Amino acid sequence: MKKNNPIRQKLVRLIRPLSSLIFFLTTLDYKISIRIKPKINSMHYPYISTSAVKWLMSLELKDKNILEFGSGYSSIFFCERGAKVYAVERDPEWKERINSHFSNSNKNIIYVDDDKLDEISKVIFDIIFIDDNIREQRLSYAIKNLKEEGMIIFDNSERYPELMNETNKQGFLIFNFWGNCADTHKQICTSVMLKNKNFGQTFLEFDKFV
Repeated sequence: MKKNNPIRQKLVRLIRPLSSLIFFLTTLDYKISIRIKPKINSMHYPYISTSAVKWLMSLELKDKNILEFGSGYSSIFFCERGAKVYAVERDPEWKERINSHFSNSNKNIIYVDDDKLDEISKVIFDIIFIDDNIREQRLSYAIKNLKEEGMIIFDNSERYPELMNETNKQGFLIFNFWGNCADTHKQICTSVMLKNKNFGQTFLEFDKFV
């Protein structure tokens, strides 16, 4: 059949949505979105947007120092990839639940109390991950303690448009990863912030985007 054949065009219009649906059902986005816990075939994934998960999976995380404000499946994810995790977790029951998922071979996590952050002040952090309920305070700490070429990962950034814009004005490039997430039917945004003092333009119109 020729490409401009009307019968062919109708068939394509009918089949394409179905083929797209079949493809989606095989993706990580779907497999995570239907789960309460983001665990697939014994592998743990963070409770962040699937697009951010796939981007993190493309990075070499071995021997990276990561500070987490709010531990979770992300802690296991980072440790499974050879990173050293310092986690600030205020819920003792949740801490025990997360600890139960670690094997002896991948348990490379140190829990740090909020009032003892000064004790790890000499550690140079490659990544600071923010996923607890005092985001503005955590972001302020991260900006002051991040290594020059490091990154901040800020989850659920769609809830904090003013904070995102303010951080952009301070000279950070912000990349927004929208996608599905476990235990919710909504798409969420996970933002990655990179220092860039030479970039003077404020380009992020976060309020319009969401």
